[in-house]
Amino acid sequence: KGETLYILGGPLANFAAALVFIVLAELPMPDFLTAPSRGFGIFSLAVGLSNMLPTRMYGARSDGLLLWEIWRPVRRPQRQKATRSQWNAPRRW
Repeated sequence: KGETLYILGGPLANFAAALVFIVLAELPMPDFLTAPSRGFGIFSLAVGLSNMLPTRMYGARSDGLLLWEIWRPVRRPQRQKATRSQWNAPRRW
């Protein structure tokens, strides 16, 4: 499970950028800097959340799907023994 932190790096970077830019937008500065800062923060938050959804697009797996595959329990199909009725009867020529 060591790759969990590696996979979480992308979404965590998006969340950190969102936090920085949203806090930066709350500081006293000109309006022409506040709106883009807040917009980039919200966009980074949306990208981070969408990366955590377990989806597959054009063959590429999202970070959420990779984490799902790593942490979900593996269920192996159980084999059933054949009953006498399922045996193949010999042909009589």
